[in-house]
Amino acid sequence: MKGGTAVICPELVRRNMAIAACLGLAGAGLCLLPRSPFGCVFSYCALISGLLHLLAFSAFRRFKNKPAFFIFISWFNVGLLAVAVSDTGGIFSPFVFLFFWVMVSEAIYGIKDSWLPFFAGACYLAAVYGDLPKLIGRPHGSPVFNYESGIAAIIVSGIVCAFILMAGLRSRYIISAVLAKLEMSRMKQEELGRKCSEMSPYSQIGKAVHRIAHDLRTPLASALGYLDFKITKTSDPDDQEILKYIRESLEQMSSMMTQITCYGRRSELKKERFCLKTLLAGIKTILAFHPSAAGVQFVSASPEGDVYVELPRYELQLALFNVIKNSLEAVAERAEKKVNIILRTTVSHAEIEVSDSGPGLKEQILEAVARGGETTKPDGTGVGLAIASDFIHEQGGTFEIGNSPDSGALVRIRLPLHSAA
Repeated sequence: MKGGTAVICPELVRRNMAIAACLGLAGAGLCLLPRSPFGCVFSYCALISGLLHLLAFSAFRRFKNKPAFFIFISWFNVGLLAVAVSDTGGIFSPFVFLFFWVMVSEAIYGIKDSWLPFFAGACYLAAVYGDLPKLIGRPHGSPVFNYESGIAAIIVSGIVCAFILMAGLRSRYIISAVLAKLEMSRMKQEELGRKCSEMSPYSQIGKAVHRIAHDLRTPLASALGYLDFKITKTSDPDDQEILKYIRESLEQMSSMMTQITCYGRRSELKKERFCLKTLLAGIKTILAFHPSAAGVQFVSASPEGDVYVELPRYELQLALFNVIKNSLEAVAERAEKKVNIILRTTVSHAEIEVSDSGPGLKEQILEAVARGGETTKPDGTGVGLAIASDFIHEQGGTFEIGNSPDSGALVRIRLPLHSAA
């Protein structure tokens, strides 16, 4: 049981023992009442039960983690109860209900003792048909024959015995079912708490991103205007190509900022057919100007011919940009600075593999990096790869992160191909 005890609710059990001790000691004095119908045998049983529960109450904290302690008390109580019932009328005894009380109480406490209901049923029948007080030298005579018909006595006692068994067995079944549901509910609450804990950083980041997106739209508009001016003034075709690609990226970024600030009205991502090789070449061109790209050797490989996909172009560009940028930053302080970008194709998928010569990722944080909130960079947020992973999976692809044989990080992305028209 939880909390290092043999019962479900230790305080409830201890309180119940105190009540049982008081009732037992009070019952021991019933024989002293004028014209009391209760004899000495009943008083002895009540006194012993009261003292037993008083001792159990006192020693509860010492024995609370020992199931045998509670099982002994239950069995001893049932035996005393059988003697008391036999002495106070047997089948007519007003204390027969205490058999049910012991059965239900033990089930509520969570004590696992499958034999007690059968022992209680046998004790009840012995109390009805036997002369149990005779065992302690005070014969009372069995009252079962107060019924004019022996068959009626057998039927009544059989019904009561069956109910005692049902009370013991069914109450255990019901309590077990309730406990199973409570345990399931507890596990769901823990899972929800864990998810809320994981989502908490995203909530804070989301608020910050919303504010930043709102403030960035003005400088982005200015940058777009300046790029338009530079494109018209530049005569070098290579420079114009780079500036146009940068302008296209800024336009997509401006559109994304607008979507973030109007998140509640965000529409479905627009898919378009484009060449994956061209997209990768453009990303590599942009990242060549990144501060971490100084001295980095890019190693690229791709199949012959164009490789087409039909996906949200800018979102895929952003995902791949994050992955490759991570590799650039991982090798920035290394003696060997190398980033590999390999494009392969199968019958139905394109596979992009990005690896680097950096320090790699520790095994315990590989999954955490992909989930977000975990990073190996001192100034990182740990959400770049999480965003990329979520997007790739949403588009029907796969996103795997690990370490390459050369000990650097390795990211493998699979995307569904689109047949060329």
